[in-house]
Amino acid sequence: MYIRTSDVVGQLRLSYTAEAKALAGSNKLISRAEATKVGSDDLRGAIAGLIDGHPGVRLDVDMVVDEAIKRALERLGTVNTSGTQYVSKAEVDAIKAKLPDLGNRFAQAYGTVKAGVPPTPPEVVAATKAALLPWAGGTLPTIDVRLVGTKPAGKEVEVDIHRTDGAMVTARLTLGANGPQDIEMLTDASPVTGPVVSALEQTIQKTTPGAKVVGYVERTDLATGKSETLTAWKVGRDVQLSMVSGDTVTPVTLSSADLSTARSLSLMMARSAARDLVNQDPEPASIFEYHLRTAAATASGLTRITNPDESPVGFNPATDAFQFKLGRVWGDNSIFVTLAKNGTGRLEDVN
Repeated sequence: MYIRTSDVVGQLRLSYTAEAKALAGSNKLISRAEATKVGSDDLRGAIAGLIDGHPGVRLDVDMVVDEAIKRALERLGTVNTSGTQYVSKAEVDAIKAKLPDLGNRFAQAYGTVKAGVPPTPPEVVAATKAALLPWAGGTLPTIDVRLVGTKPAGKEVEVDIHRTDGAMVTARLTLGANGPQDIEMLTDASPVTGPVVSALEQTIQKTTPGAKVVGYVERTDLATGKSETLTAWKVGRDVQLSMVSGDTVTPVTLSSADLSTARSLSLMMARSAARDLVNQDPEPASIFEYHLRTAAATASGLTRITNPDESPVGFNPATDAFQFKLGRVWGDNSIFVTLAKNGTGRLEDVN
């Protein structure tokens, strides 16, 4: 479930203000002696940040609270997958794993806001799922449904779609007699974004300007202990596989022993290609359908093609190591991922 960031921040501010006022005592100023009594790591960090380089600064409650909120939002930004307007439970858990003190405060704020959201009647949840089932191609991914209002055309609901890659997207729609309508995407997520992708692209673009990452799998070399990333990238339509470690980009080849890695990589590549296809008609309804169709996809669920006669895009066992299909990603469109033994690849859609 997504909660508006502004609502969570409001609860954070109340929490920080109560702690800061307790430090300040009878006035709004926090002395250096009072500052040493701060109980939480995150508020301690805010105070230290204000003092650092400003030995004569006079700390007051509002200043400390503003700094704490700023730092909290910066931490949220490092795990954000839902856009700046919303906070998800997964993001709160990610903060808690890195910074328990701040994460617990986020969790309490998130829970307080969530508790104030009235439950959605079961019949509305059931009707929403029934209406969305055809859109999802007959199998619904994990979704949450919230009733947010009623319009003349029907009930207005918000739907959270949980993706197997950890992202979650939210759409608002009107549930009428003729099914979902007036669809608005409140949050969206691309399968290939984030700081890891940005770092990979910057490294590859040093030698190949314009390169776009379309998939990656992170792993640790057991022999050296170094982190490395098998990366699929393209310029135009040509896909290349490389191993990226630090600033080093090394071409790779594939063998039958790479089946598990190839599946994981191909799932992200297929989702990426499907999103590119939908972006040719980026209407909210199309994006919503894409998420419904691809959210539950798993690497093990990809269809592997081994018989050349069963491939509509061509498969040559002599040169190709793997070919996988992600079916019905949007309408009747399917995505085929072909990975060649020499470390090149193809992404093709078939209707």
